[in-house]
Amino acid sequence: MCFYFFISKKNPNALGTSSVRYNFRTVSKKLDFRVHPHILRHTYASILIANGIDVVTVADRLGDPSEMVLKKVYAHASKDKKM
Repeated sequence: MCFYFFISKKNPNALGTSSVRYNFRTVSKKLDFRVHPHILRHTYASILIANGIDVVTVADRLGDPSEMVLKKVYAHASKDKKM
């Protein structure tokens, strides 16, 4: 089963890569802050960790080794929860 996150109002199929990039550039200009699709991945992982989901499960969902999640990329989310 396949789900599309970025779809068109006119056509329920996935938007092309160039359309997604264009939309993120447009939002970035309006916010005066760089917004990139990869930020969704970081946000997802941070929310999972902040809500007590174990690192092994988060890593599995992201397709990363748990060491990457724990030490390099998303460790700040677990530190924030400890404070």
